[in-house]
Amino acid sequence: MERIGQFGWRAKKIVRRLNEEHGEHGWELRWKWGDEFIPFAMAIQLYEDAYVSHFTKNKEVLENLLASAVDVYDISPRDRESGLDYSIQQHKAAHYQDIAVRRSVLRLGRKFHGNELLQIRGVESPLYHLNPGVVQFHLPEMIERPALSGWWGPDSIEDFYQSNKYVISLRDQKSPHTTVSVPQTCSSATVDAEE
Repeated sequence: MERIGQFGWRAKKIVRRLNEEHGEHGWELRWKWGDEFIPFAMAIQLYEDAYVSHFTKNKEVLENLLASAVDVYDISPRDRESGLDYSIQQHKAAHYQDIAVRRSVLRLGRKFHGNELLQIRGVESPLYHLNPGVVQFHLPEMIERPALSGWWGPDSIEDFYQSNKYVISLRDQKSPHTTVSVPQTCSSATVDAEE
């Protein structure tokens, strides 16, 4: 088991090393949640839940978003092709925040009714305030300590996503929580598209 953090530009090198150490299909990404290691599907649900919590507590932010945006994207307008599906990724770097925002809007029973396609990315993007490195995680006490440092803020959604991420060797199948299958987006075959 290894706390791995952000892959980013190091993805190919990290995947090569992990494949050499554990075999091409001998490892998975998991997120620590208390005493358990949860699969991507559960971790991304918690990531999304943080956006729902944020919009519920900040109704004006939600109303402004819905009034101005026809939709949102992260890396490029092609991100819209993912719709509500986290597994549909068009780039080497994954984009989860736009999908999480779309799904959160739907879960809140709302719809975009603006006319602008707005980006959620860096400081210069119009929706930077919805960047996962800015929006606070709704259960900060569940973020692994010490938290990892990076481009994200402390106790943010991204802090949870990166700080709680581990590599689990499938050879160490001693614990029952390492037997749940992980979606392809978190396997050794596609991890370079993870961030």
